Amino acid sequence: LGRKTYTQVAFFNTSGGFGVAEAGWTPRTPSGGDSKLAIGGWAYFQSGWGAYLIGDYGLTRQISLFARVGTAQGGASRFGWSGTAGVWANSVFYRGGSLGLGYFHLEHDQDYRAVMAEEGTPVLPGERGLELSYRAELWEGATVQPDLQYIVSPGGTEGAEDAIVAAVRFSVAL
Repeated sequence: LGRKTYTQVAFFNTSGGFGVAEAGWTPRTPSGGDSKLAIGGWAYFQSGWGAYLIGDYGLTRQISLFARVGTAQGGASRFGWSGTAGVWANSVFYRGGSLGLGYFHLEHDQDYRAVMAEEGTPVLPGERGLELSYRAELWEGATVQPDLQYIVSPGGTEGAEDAIVAAVRFSVAL
């Protein structure tokens, strides 16, 4: 009581800002499937940046392959690079359902590994795993996507037991 309060919004201060840009090409494949080739980058204006390359190729209208590789620099992430590859199948179980299976690998940044070793906590080069996901359209513009991951050496921690992680993502486009 008696204290004046206000909301302050600051941009480009010590907490930094974030920006992202992507350029891509999205032709149809000879089989009529969708495809995409894109390159992009992002930056935390105070702490680091990253870049990525995406490739999606529709083998048919129902089956597509994907691959992504990215890097992070400047302390923005403890992982120096990551890569994923897999397959998506559309119209699984019903017209609005998609099933995906992928492999992922995240490689620790050399600086992160050095710091952890100095602290007496050596880490493995990275982690890897498999991911199974199903995206279901609930109604136009709304989806639910359960996801299951099996992670080998989670966090790249030596001696860590493999992990199973389950999650659900909801999306609504307004």
